[in-house]
Amino acid sequence: MKLNINKTKFEKISNVDVPDIFYNRLRSGIDVVDNAFGDGFLPSSTVVMSGEPGTGKTTFLLQVLEELAIRKYNVGYVSGEECIELLKVNCDRIGVKNVLACNETNLNSIIKHIPNFDALVIDSFQSLSTSKRGLAHEKECVEKICAAAKKHQTTVFIISHITKTGKMKGSTLLPHSVDVVCHLSRHDDFDEFEDKSVVLNITKNRFGPTLVRELNFTARGYDWTTVKEVKAENTAAPKSQRIKSETTTIKQLADKIKDGKFSIDEVSKKITNKPRAYYVLKKLRDDGIIVEADKAGKSKTHYIFKK
Repeated sequence: MKLNINKTKFEKISNVDVPDIFYNRLRSGIDVVDNAFGDGFLPSSTVVMSGEPGTGKTTFLLQVLEELAIRKYNVGYVSGEECIELLKVNCDRIGVKNVLACNETNLNSIIKHIPNFDALVIDSFQSLSTSKRGLAHEKECVEKICAAAKKHQTTVFIISHITKTGKMKGSTLLPHSVDVVCHLSRHDDFDEFEDKSVVLNITKNRFGPTLVRELNFTARGYDWTTVKEVKAENTAAPKSQRIKSETTTIKQLADKIKDGKFSIDEVSKKITNKPRAYYVLKKLRDDGIIVEADKAGKSKTHYIFKK
């Protein structure tokens, strides 16, 4: 984070004055959210949120904006993914009334809105338009958004899509440049028809903790009162040990199936989530441990252990 401070000489850390902005956090009043992001959101910071489809990225941020609006903060939602009318339908369902919203994808037009808000959501990074393409386009978007957020002390949330393997779309420029990176994923107990267990994983936070929380996602939005702390997966075991354990789990699954054929959907129910299942199956296939048994479209591919 840059606050127009340029100190090139070494100074004793106890003598350094901390700007007031570090103590003036935007607090939503939602304890689990404020605590997760470091006692609220730091003005002038940029937050990128990615997640699997259906895990409630839009809902999560709309509910946070609503609570900030109730506390007299100026908040806005820039939607490049759906029209205002459809956004209104979603807001009615989850009880959001006070958020200002517009449809816009032009980067320069969005930058002009940033000074007017304490918190602004851009949905999504992939919907932004500039005159450039490829990496040059991403660089311009990231640099202008981060610079405007810091200049006007606005907290900017950026929603980003993910690939089928669970990685954020595009280059690594966006997650490396922003201050906070968080991800929403389906928990093992995720249910399409009832309340859903969604995992919030904050993997990068320059101004607060990195952590994992299990949230309850209902038909009326997130229920912030039902929260569980989850141990981060990357602290559970080394990668090689984790792959070995997951391979054993998949082998046990295959042994229970009459013809030994299993799909990505069946595996994802056994090992965390679908992006992780894609990764593990790809590795096992590349290593020659499993092979494709039959294929009727990507989502219908079946695999079998090589004999």
